[in-house]
Amino acid sequence: MIKPTDITHAYIEMTTDRIEKGFKPFILTFMFNQLSGGDEGVRKQMIDSMHGIYGHLLSRITRRPSKDLADLPLWVFCQDWPVPKDSKTTLSQASINDGCHVHAFVLLPPKTRGDFDLVRYVEEEQQKLIALDAGKPIERIHAVEVTETPERAAEYVIKSVDRKRIGIDGIECFPLARSEMTTLSNAERRDRAAKFNADKIVSAAENDNAPSVLLRESQIKLHALQRRLRRG
Repeated sequence: MIKPTDITHAYIEMTTDRIEKGFKPFILTFMFNQLSGGDEGVRKQMIDSMHGIYGHLLSRITRRPSKDLADLPLWVFCQDWPVPKDSKTTLSQASINDGCHVHAFVLLPPKTRGDFDLVRYVEEEQQKLIALDAGKPIERIHAVEVTETPERAAEYVIKSVDRKRIGIDGIECFPLARSEMTTLSNAERRDRAAKFNADKIVSAAENDNAPSVLLRESQIKLHALQRRLRRG
């Protein structure tokens, strides 16, 4: 039985494992324009718009987006809300989507195309990234490189779970499968990802000889795929 704390700890371990392999950590913060719908509808719109940006950046980061998933950029992200003591949040920001925004802990592989500079690209191509979704749900994106205490930075990204603002299902990650890089619709991608990976992930999760990090990562992805299948 996987406990919520097992999942959060596994996400942290998954990020630290990649950092030890030479991946570079960053934090991307996504601020959104006012979105319509209930909480789940707003959340899906945020995830779908970020999904498009992940796919766009992927083609700039690697020449082989179909390579092993473990070699691709990893995003672990979660919704966040301002707290009353946060003086940096303006009244207008707090009123848009009740202040909801998204932090993503991003890990780029050691070798990228032309020594890709994520922070610079986000700054210089901000409008292009925002315009990837015709509805323009994203208002702006901020990128910063994590130069020290990456584990604390990863914990910061998913702090809404620790604060019990959202449940463990609120943690998301990209990529799910190679089908992330296709031209399928978002719903089709989720379905294709589930069919592509489910058997493989279940097998790895049940393998008692699997390394700890691989086992936990398999459990996380299985957990995420099960959520998407339930959503349809």
